[in-house]
Amino acid sequence: MGTSSIMSKQRVEGCLIVVLAMLWLLLAGPACAEDKIKIGAILPLTGDMAAVGAACRDAIRLAMEEAAPNSHLQYEVLFEDDHLTPTEVAKASEKLLSVDKVNAIISTWSYGGRIVAPKAEKARIPHIGVAWDHLVADGEYSFLHLTPPSEFMSKFLEVFKRLGVKKVALLGVEESGSVFALDEFIRMAPEYGVQVVFRDSVMWDLNDFNPLVSRITRLQPDYLVFNAGGESLTTRLLQAIKNQHVKYKVTAITAFDTLQDTSLIEGRWYVSDSFLPEEFAQRFEKRFGHKIRYGVGNFYEAARLLVNAFESAGANEPQKARNYLASVKDEPSIFGSTSVSEKGIFRYPAQLVRILGGKRTLISESDIVE
Repeated sequence: MGTSSIMSKQRVEGCLIVVLAMLWLLLAGPACAEDKIKIGAILPLTGDMAAVGAACRDAIRLAMEEAAPNSHLQYEVLFEDDHLTPTEVAKASEKLLSVDKVNAIISTWSYGGRIVAPKAEKARIPHIGVAWDHLVADGEYSFLHLTPPSEFMSKFLEVFKRLGVKKVALLGVEESGSVFALDEFIRMAPEYGVQVVFRDSVMWDLNDFNPLVSRITRLQPDYLVFNAGGESLTTRLLQAIKNQHVKYKVTAITAFDTLQDTSLIEGRWYVSDSFLPEEFAQRFEKRFGHKIRYGVGNFYEAARLLVNAFESAGANEPQKARNYLASVKDEPSIFGSTSVSEKGIFRYPAQLVRILGGKRTLISESDIVE
């Protein structure tokens, strides 16, 4: 064979290699894009809980950043703002599921989780709801990732029983998770000899708490237990309580975790449903600048669990990822070891906390003395 023939053959072979490479890129490119695991997260990024929503969004980002060096798969997180309203949750979930084609989804609080759960079930993708309402965990694909109210309400009631507290007022926000939590307190209270003398829920945009505080004062409770939601709503309530010089004591269902300025609650104790360890809090604040604690650890762990689930599956396979989540047992987390129940509920211990010198400090029941 002549030199020219050999060169022609080499050129043909070279062209063939180039064509095959281009075909591979054309075919492999979309496949790689499809193989990227998309996680949707619906958060209140505007409204009264905007600061909390932003902190929880960054908690998800931190989890993904820290997981990346050891991940064998590619991930993308798509964030949607629910504006703290159920109608926007519905719109956001439809976009994530129908347009973005996410492979897993994280929802916020019970108002969001109860809307997303049936949609995730229909789409057959894992859904983790950071919520109190147990109905969020209904279905094969949905999981609840926040300490159940019965667990942290027992903390309050055990303290009240030991202190001899007999009359308690309850105040929450008009949201299914908060309503469910107050219902749990009322259900459990008689066993501890506690009478609920007042119970109400307010809208997120309530500005003037003075009439409400006056109504509660007339009933002469020993304690007010509240879950007022975001930082501004909680601050407005605390300011009204301070202005009226009430005689009853005030504690909160984890609401103090939403405050950056703790001057209004110095010395007070409360119950946190997901107390953030100081080491993590400092690491998170250094990375993003947030001082808010509420929900941060739960959203961080929800993202971490989903990464672990898909890594265990070894591919973009939502069914296998769901199976992993349903079998979690004694898995390490920033809160300590966690397991999932048969009902799809991840549990973390409720903690007694006191504000001392502007810092949140873990305490025991015996530390609370009236």
